[in-house]
Amino acid sequence: MKLLLVSYVFAVQASAETIAVIGTGNVGGALGPRFSELGHDIIYGSRQPMRVDVQDLVGRAHGNAKAMLPTEEVVNADVVVMATKWL
Repeated sequence: MKLLLVSYVFAVQASAETIAVIGTGNVGGALGPRFSELGHDIIYGSRQPMRVDVQDLVGRAHGNAKAMLPTEEVVNADVVVMATKWL
């Protein structure tokens, strides 16, 4: 008896999505710029979206990025990433 192994490869075209990153600390600050390098639009969720360090983070994006209150950002996102402290 012969065993025949067949593998199928499916080509999936990646498309840009809007990713909401809730949290602008170490984790959100690392993930957001990397997601933007991959072509995604980033919306940072912050309690203080106009704070200088949050706006600096927005400026590090490689494409379309902005900061908003967390409750505003999630309604405009395809993907939501929680990057907040676990207490």
